[in-house]
Amino acid sequence: MAVYVDDTQIPFGRMVICHMLADTEDELHAMAERIGLHRRWHQSPGTWRSHYDVALARRELAVLHGAIEITRREAVRIRQRRRAHEASLFKANSEDARGMAAPSAGPPEFQTDCAGTGEDTARAVQPRTRSV
Repeated sequence: MAVYVDDTQIPFGRMVICHMLADTEDELHAMAERIGLHRRWHQSPGTWRSHYDVALARRELAVLHGAIEITRREAVRIRQRRRAHEASLFKANSEDARGMAAPSAGPPEFQTDCAGTGEDTARAVQPRTRSV
């Protein structure tokens, strides 16, 4: 488990900021406290997007305290990994609540609408066109 700071440089007022993210919320908040960030500055709490926007001076302090420097692309991969992990947890919890695995809907030609009329979903979910 680790805390990361990306190499993004986003102008924000008189500052330039980057992102600090972590594998877990606890690690993220512990590092934020170590480098003097207020918890109210936490962005997207409880989601796979969870992070702090950090001024470059605080970024250097985070690195001195053990944060790993990463590129913006690596930050995207870390967030994708967290998103996939959250999705798998959600799926596992919903399956446990029903007591069974979720059935596969299969290809669109075999899916039916919610009302059970037999109309295929592919046709039912086509975008509506605006009549002029």
